[in-house]
Amino acid sequence: MSDYLLFKDNVSFLIEGVIFAKLCDFVAEYDNKSEVGGILYGQKVIGRNEYIITGFTKPFKKDITSYSTFVRKDKKHFKVIKSIWLEDKTTHFIGDWHSHPIDIVNPSNEDVISWKEIAMNTRNVSKNLLFAIISKDSYSFYTFVNKKLEKLEVEHYTLNDDWLVEEAIK
Repeated sequence: MSDYLLFKDNVSFLIEGVIFAKLCDFVAEYDNKSEVGGILYGQKVIGRNEYIITGFTKPFKKDITSYSTFVRKDKKHFKVIKSIWLEDKTTHFIGDWHSHPIDIVNPSNEDVISWKEIAMNTRNVSKNLLFAIISKDSYSFYTFVNKKLEKLEVEHYTLNDDWLVEEAIK
């Protein structure tokens, strides 16, 4: 069994502690320099409205980064997921993450507009997507519930190894 963080509000997103630590370490490298970001990927648990985050992408060359902006432009983010999916048939897009160079992890108007667009235009196993803002010393997680952006509660959790995941949509 592995230690996981649980993000829950009508839907659960589980992130392995090792993955979350790697994401936080990566964000810390850019401390106060620029926003960075990428996508979150993983699997959907069979028969449950729960998702396991198994990885994330880092910024690629065509992405736009500045002190106050991150725009995911590079198609390599989804090529990463596709290559993993070709091996396991279960991994798919779970959400979007980006950093804030200061410890304010509330979404900006631009963040919310971008997230709404992603949620409306994403073909996924479920309509529940995870959106994360990470800074050097803080983090927050959001999802849409009935088309309303909701901040998720964070708890420590242990995931059983016997959970089964569904195949991703091709």
